Amino acid sequence: MQTTPALWQALRVLLGFLATGCALLPIYAYYLQPWLEWQWPPLDQWLAANHCLIEAWCIPQFSQQPVLLMALMSLLFFALAFHRHGPLLPWVDSAPLLTYPPHGWRSWLAVALFGLLALVAVGLQAYQLLWLAVPAVSPWLWGLGLFSALAAALLWDAEEPAVLLRTLANGLLALALAVTVMAVAAVLAGRGPLAWGILLAALLFFAASSVFSYRCHTFLQPLDHLAMLGLTLMALLLGLRYLWSWRYAFIGDEWGFLEIATTLIHRPELYQTFTTHDSNGYHTVFSSYLQAWTMVVTTENLFGWRLSSLLPMIFSVPALYAFARWWAGRTVAWLSAGALAGSHMLLSFSMVPYNNTQALLPLSLGLGCFAFAIRRNSRLRFLLVGMVVGLGFLVYGLGRLAAIPIGLLLLLHIWPESAEDEPTAAHIGEEMAASQSRPRDALMRMVGAGLAVIFGAVAVAAPMLFNLKNWQDMMMATPAESEVLGKLDPTVQMWRNVVLGAHSFLSNQKFTHFVVGPYVDPLTGLLILAGMGALVGNFWRRTRWASFLLAGWLLIFVTSALQQYDHVSNTRMFLLVLCYALFAGLGGTLLLRALAAPWGLQRERYLLLMSVPLIAAVVWINQWHIVNVVQVHSQQMPIALILQQLQESAATNGGGMPVYVVADDNIQRMSLIVRAHGVPRERVHYLQGDELLASPQICGE
Repeated sequence: MQTTPALWQALRVLLGFLATGCALLPIYAYYLQPWLEWQWPPLDQWLAANHCLIEAWCIPQFSQQPVLLMALMSLLFFALAFHRHGPLLPWVDSAPLLTYPPHGWRSWLAVALFGLLALVAVGLQAYQLLWLAVPAVSPWLWGLGLFSALAAALLWDAEEPAVLLRTLANGLLALALAVTVMAVAAVLAGRGPLAWGILLAALLFFAASSVFSYRCHTFLQPLDHLAMLGLTLMALLLGLRYLWSWRYAFIGDEWGFLEIATTLIHRPELYQTFTTHDSNGYHTVFSSYLQAWTMVVTTENLFGWRLSSLLPMIFSVPALYAFARWWAGRTVAWLSAGALAGSHMLLSFSMVPYNNTQALLPLSLGLGCFAFAIRRNSRLRFLLVGMVVGLGFLVYGLGRLAAIPIGLLLLLHIWPESAEDEPTAAHIGEEMAASQSRPRDALMRMVGAGLAVIFGAVAVAAPMLFNLKNWQDMMMATPAESEVLGKLDPTVQMWRNVVLGAHSFLSNQKFTHFVVGPYVDPLTGLLILAGMGALVGNFWRRTRWASFLLAGWLLIFVTSALQQYDHVSNTRMFLLVLCYALFAGLGGTLLLRALAAPWGLQRERYLLLMSVPLIAAVVWINQWHIVNVVQVHSQQMPIALILQQLQESAATNGGGMPVYVVADDNIQRMSLIVRAHGVPRERVHYLQGDELLASPQICGE
């Protein structure tokens, strides 16, 4: 019997309801069960906290709930509902196969000289680290390699002024956005009239860059520019909301990073830039310089220090928007960036000012640069992709994993997209249409772009890439040198962590570092399942869909598997929020389209209007989670409780009742924490144990 369109549409709706229901079951179990009592069988038994739907799936180490089973069922139903009915992506023109080489011997000579100089600089760094075994290379030698590589790529692209002009326009827009964010932060830090003047100049710079980018016909329009700026500033304001709260005062080891950053401001000669400063060898001095520079721009206190931990997440918002705009359109970009800006996990974990969150930058900026590079075969753009990936070697070690998804995307997209993969080849011009039949040219493009990416990555990563001691330290953070080695087989440990990581957006049993509960809110979890299901259901339709599904799952697999613990750590898994945000943006767009279809409101303008309340709902739920879940259930140390008394008893002029603290081994750290939170010195009195009875303020005269 042939299925009619009406029957198939009804079946899609039914599958959509089933998928939503399966997704909501674990959400109910984790979020709503303490407040709601479900009395109707059999769901009352399925949703019970101590009961398993299917015993085989309810291994205690994995989860107390059949979350994984429900997630898989929801994924299957969404895949069937959206099969061959996925998002209609806007056409994005592919890049020409070849960049025109330099004309004339002078141009060739200039490119060759700068390229050779870059090779020599990188080679000298490798020689010093591998053969001479120096502890660190000179920052000047490193900078020479970067400058030479950029100059060579710039001179190569100069033969195509239109492409180079668009590249510069995009770069100016990114710079203007970053300057505007830092200017707003300086104003909020109370830097006075100078900060306000810089903010006004930054806004004018941003407006001029937006106009220039529009006139250069870049694929981001002024509406995209405003959305990127607005969502980025929203992330900044949300991040600063609880910055001074005593609830985030103390984890234990994070305050050593403030001491190092402060030392780098006043006595930088005590540290070498390309070395590590912790006993584990995970954290580089270069990362602490990024914290120190943020404090110089804003304030040398808790504000500037915690802001340095928030900025990687904040700058990831526009970068993720640019990638999502290329990947699946403007509505997906809005929702993805909005979900990232409101993420309770990143907002909470960033309150611990390690430099861990800097690992977000290589992945997010790499995706953003990739979206620009893949559109034009510009040596400079591909070089920038590699440089951003190479940055992962200089910041927190987790950033090195950015090379995996971005490398996979490059391999799958460096070839020109076929006519079957996109709607039509008429949009790409005669040169692109003719080039489809030239596999040799396609191979040359792949080789040229690949070499640019590799060389850019090596030029930036060289100080740590060729540092064997650093690689040995990195191995300590993998199952190869696991802290549970001997208790668990490494294969079992990796498999357990992969399963835990695969549904960490719905289930998380490790409440540490102010991360409590699943890694995303329940609404975003539903959107993630819808987005993943759509990609699975349309896997073979377009390369762009399949490539990111593979890249995202590969990142989830590697990040979960390569951990030295017998559980997935919140200090590593935050990287996955970038992938979750993209999946959620796609799922949200599909659900909005499904809701708008009966009224014929499927045009982009209507979807954008509908996405605004959806973003607002996601932000509100995440803020509720932070206040009612994270701040209530996070374990607080005595130092934080003392700070609570100091803050709650403070007067409007900064004074207040004195607080007496009995000195112990943490007295020096306590003094640092109190000063960083702006508590006047005269309000805190530190006493030794034998001074208590002799203190007239306590015992009277």
